Amino acid sequence: MKNKKILISSILVLILILAVVGYSYSKWSVTKEQTNVNVLNVGCLETTFTEKNVISLEDTYPISDAEGMNLTPVEYTITNKCNDTKKLQLNLEILQSINPLTASQVKYSFNGQTPALINSLTSSTKTLSNATASYLIGNDTLETGATKTYSLRLWIDEKETTTSASNKTFDTKLVFTTSYGK
Repeated sequence: MKNKKILISSILVLILILAVVGYSYSKWSVTKEQTNVNVLNVGCLETTFTEKNVISLEDTYPISDAEGMNLTPVEYTITNKCNDTKKLQLNLEILQSINPLTASQVKYSFNGQTPALINSLTSSTKTLSNATASYLIGNDTLETGATKTYSLRLWIDEKETTTSASNKTFDTKLVFTTSYGK
């Protein structure tokens, strides 16, 4: 019985201590609440993009590299309108189409470089939802206020036959991705 009284007394004292500590904490603790809006400044990421000419492989046939290099290129001009340097990644994305030419049948020349088959480029991450493949054409930097023009030529490789390339389509887009930094 004596042990029971000691146990009950101990429990009551413990409850009393917890109540005093809890009450004291609630009265003396400080809670601050933010009332204004958070503002996050991220800088500038603005580029302008203009396109000149259009590549059309409609009603075309396999041609030599020399003839391909004489084709009128599609030209893309990008201007960095920000106060910091931007990184550019340039991808050629192949779009879904019915009865398509493959990347091993089409040659390209980017900025007058030596012609090569598209499938010789490094694969990259697709950006467009309707793309079946993406190839990295190049990386570049665009300094503050700088403007750069890029040109692209596409043609059917001369090693293809008119039979292997006829009645086929090749849908593609040149995708420029800009990000901060060098």
